[in-house]
Amino acid sequence: DGVATLHAQGIDICIEIGPKPTLLGMAEGVFDKMTSTSSVTGREPYGRGHPVIRSSGHPVMLPSLRESQNDTQQMLTSLGELYVRGVVIDWQGVHGQAQGKRHKHITLPTYPFQRERYWIDRTPQQRRQNTLRPLVDKLLRLPLQNQTVAESEFSLETLPFLADHLVFGAVVSPGACQVALVLNAAAERNRQHAACTLSEVILPQPLVIPAGDDAAGARTVQAIFTPEQANGHGPQTAFKVISFDPQAFTADTTSEPATHAVGTLLTVQEKLPMVDLAALQDRCAQDCRSEIGAFYNNLAQTEIALGASFQWLIGLWRPATDDDNQPAEVLAQIRRPVAVDATTGYQLHPGLLDACFQVAALTRGDATFGEAMLPFAIDALHLHQPAAGEEWWCHAVQVAPLQWDIQLLDQAGQLLVAIERFEVRLADADAVRGHDRWKDWLYQIEWQ
Repeated sequence: DGVATLHAQGIDICIEIGPKPTLLGMAEGVFDKMTSTSSVTGREPYGRGHPVIRSSGHPVMLPSLRESQNDTQQMLTSLGELYVRGVVIDWQGVHGQAQGKRHKHITLPTYPFQRERYWIDRTPQQRRQNTLRPLVDKLLRLPLQNQTVAESEFSLETLPFLADHLVFGAVVSPGACQVALVLNAAAERNRQHAACTLSEVILPQPLVIPAGDDAAGARTVQAIFTPEQANGHGPQTAFKVISFDPQAFTADTTSEPATHAVGTLLTVQEKLPMVDLAALQDRCAQDCRSEIGAFYNNLAQTEIALGASFQWLIGLWRPATDDDNQPAEVLAQIRRPVAVDATTGYQLHPGLLDACFQVAALTRGDATFGEAMLPFAIDALHLHQPAAGEEWWCHAVQVAPLQWDIQLLDQAGQLLVAIERFEVRLADADAVRGHDRWKDWLYQIEWQ
C-alpha cells in the first residue's frame, strides 16, 4: 500500500535510510508489477556493486549505505545522483564549514578524452599567526655562532606587491625591499632603539622571484646579523641578506645561497632633526609633475616595469633657474597609492624607499638613463624615525654622475630618513633572465 501511494503521488526518487538496501529491492518488485510493462531497461541487480537501481516506469532507487561500499563514498554517490536530478543540496551542511573544512566546486569534462587539466586553483596562503612583522616571519638567535637570523618567505603569494616590479620581464624584489627587511629585522632584534644607521651597503645581485604558483615560486630569505668590534662610533653589527630555494636547499646540498645585500648596522640615539621645508619649496618652485608619467613610461622602455604598487610620486618641482655651479636637485611629493594597503609595521616601506630612489633618478632632466639601472650601493642610510603616515616629501641632490643624497621628510619637515651617496649601476640582464634559464635545456621543439 505504501509503494502504491508513492506511485499515485508521482514520486520519482526513493531513498532508503538504513545499513543496506533491503527495502529498495522489495519496492522495486512492487513497482515492476504496477507498471504497464514489466520489461526493465538499464537495470542492474543490487549484488553487483552499482549504487543506483534504474528501471523504466518507476522511481530512481538510492541507498544511503551499502555493505560492500565505503560509507562516505556511498552517501556522496547517492548525493551526486540527487544533485544531477535537480535536488537542491545544502552544501554548507555537506562540507561542514562550521568545522573549518573548505571545499571547492570545479567543472569536470563531459567527454573522457578532452585531455584538459582541472586542478583546483591554489588558495592564497594565510600568513602565519606568529609572523612578527612585515618581511620578518621569525627571528632566530644562534648563541654558538653569536648571530641573529631573521627569516621570511618572498613570493607573489606572501608579498603580492612584488608582481608590480618587473625587470627584463621577471619578477624581481627591489633592492629597497632587502633594505626594508634589514630595518624591520633590526627593529625586532633591538626594540629599545628605533633609530639606526646602515653603512657601506652593497646590493651585489638581484633577488629574482621564480615563476610558479606554489612552493616552486618562492625564495626563503634570511637577514643574518653578526656583531663586530666597535669602530669608534659605538658597537656595530655586520649584516648579510641571502636567499635560497626552500625545496632544493637542504642539509645535503652543496650549492651556496645567493647574497643580495651586505653592510653594517649601528644603533643610535638622537633627536629628530628638522629640515627647512619652506626653504626647499621656495628654491624648487618650478612645477614639473608632468614628467612623472613620462618617467614611468621611459622606465618601461628600459625593461623596468613598475606597476601601481611602486608608483608613489604625485608631485615634482625643480629650481626655477638653471645654475651650472649648483648640483641638480628636485623636490617631490609622495603619497601611498591605493594599491598598497598600509605602511603599518614597516620601519620604511619598500615602495616608499623605492620612490625615494625614483626621485633621485628624476634629478636628470631627461628623466631616464636610456638603459636599465638598479640600486647598487648606499654609503649610509640614517633612519631617525619609522616613516609612518600617508604623505611625505623627498629631496634629492645629485652629488656624482650616478650618486645622490636623499632626504625623506614628513609633512611638518621632520627628517625621517637621510641617505648618503645612493648609487646605481647598469642592470645585468643575464643575471635576471638566466635565473631559471637552465630549465630550458630540458626541452626542445619538435615539429610534427
